[in-house]
Amino acid sequence: MTAVKRLIASMACDIALASDAASFNLAYCRIALSPDGSSTFFLPRLVGPSRALYLMYTGESVSATEAKQLGIVAEVYPQATFAEQSMAFATRLAQGPTQFYAKAKALVNQSLTQSLEAQVAAETDAVCETIQTHDFREGVTAFLQKRQPVFKGK
Repeated sequence: MTAVKRLIASMACDIALASDAASFNLAYCRIALSPDGSSTFFLPRLVGPSRALYLMYTGESVSATEAKQLGIVAEVYPQATFAEQSMAFATRLAQGPTQFYAKAKALVNQSLTQSLEAQVAAETDAVCETIQTHDFREGVTAFLQKRQPVFKGK
């Protein structure tokens, strides 16, 4: 996958992981082509407008470590163990509270266009919904019993 495609793909992810051998860039400026692939939507939200324009204007490559510092990727793993470590991370998430993930993602996404008051109201509604789930009860029970919860997505 090219550095441009890696950058665009990582920006659209909830959580992006990278190998320490990866690099990212938006090299559209080298051929005088307007940025595309949703890069003008996601990149300013991840790194801020000024840094996004810098990366777009220069086409400069960013290492995986720099991409983590900028917030483009969440974790960087050694290339030799990338498959194993990224699968372990994905497995951990898959065993987590999936309804919580859905609510958290929806709340974060809508926070970009809502007022503080509307966002707090949406959070209150989400708490009222998730407090009724099996996974919430399991999470509280596991906490009180000092054990790891076993979530079921219910």
